[in-house]
Amino acid sequence: MSSSSARYVSDSKFSLKELSLPGISFNKLMEYLDILNIASLYSKMGLLLSIYSEQWKVPQEIISEMATKVPRQKFYFPKKGSKGSGKYIKKWNMIIPKSYLMRFPHLA
Repeated sequence: MSSSSARYVSDSKFSLKELSLPGISFNKLMEYLDILNIASLYSKMGLLLSIYSEQWKVPQEIISEMATKVPRQKFYFPKKGSKGSGKYIKKWNMIIPKSYLMRFPHLA
């Protein structure tokens, strides 16, 4: 991890917006997800990468491929304490808490 990335990780006000991903191989990320073969991970990573796709320069093909591997059933993210309310994100087949919509208004 670079010193600039480490600074953001250790900061108590950690923000993914400030994190850069120099040198990440999105194809390698897909390989690891394929090895794990957990559908909800495709959804979670797909949502995260789609939110920051421009900033992190994520290839659209990666996001599209992840979208084809989402779980068949809807699921709540995060699992703990989120049942009952939230926003359904069809592309990722997940329900996220309303509080996430304040952080990511384009999901609303």
